[in-house]
Amino acid sequence: MAIEEAAKPSPIPPYPEKPEYPTEIFYGVEIPECWKFQHSKPEYLTEMFHGVAVDGSCSCIPVQAQFVEDADGDEEGEDAYGDGFDNNPMSTGTRKRGSSTTDTTTSVAKKSKALLLNKAIQELQSDIKELQYDIKELQFGIKDANQNLHFRSNKAIKEKQEKEEVDQQIDRCLRMAMECGATEQSEEYFMATTLFEKEYNRKIFCKFNTAEGRFMWLKRWCQRSRG
Repeated sequence: MAIEEAAKPSPIPPYPEKPEYPTEIFYGVEIPECWKFQHSKPEYLTEMFHGVAVDGSCSCIPVQAQFVEDADGDEEGEDAYGDGFDNNPMSTGTRKRGSSTTDTTTSVAKKSKALLLNKAIQELQSDIKELQYDIKELQFGIKDANQNLHFRSNKAIKEKQEKEEVDQQIDRCLRMAMECGATEQSEEYFMATTLFEKEYNRKIFCKFNTAEGRFMWLKRWCQRSRG
């Protein structure tokens, strides 16, 4: 009889009911991550889940992670290795140090790349400034060359016009000398070709009103040249 009583399973104690808290305390104790939602829903909630079917299967709220140490696992680990030390190739501290070293190496590499990039940009900007300066000098040189070319061209045109005008004056004076009686074989015509080289003599010859006056003027020059 005692054996039968001992074999009977012990009754399961009833699961304690959760105490009922007021709304503010409930949000703070049971679901502290949702205490912001106790008065109203978040704004723009409809827009955030627009076009998404929400059934609650994948919904979660980020909370502070809680880690529970597995005493049994630690003991098994110690028994497995026998010496109570973690003989893994990389322990937790080593992994942390390795990660830190990797981050530091990556940071140094990024800084080096940034320095090289900044140096390349500065050199490029310096080359651009020198090129702009050379372009300005070239533009000034082209402008001066154009001005000199324009000046020389105008000067040549002016000299040509003056020469043509002198030739026209000489032709006119020689024609007037022939009209007043100085033939091409005469001494007066030869004197006219010498005198009309100067502008002053051409102007004086043209100021005579009569052909006789012009001829006498040429004749007196011939007499003066004979002495």
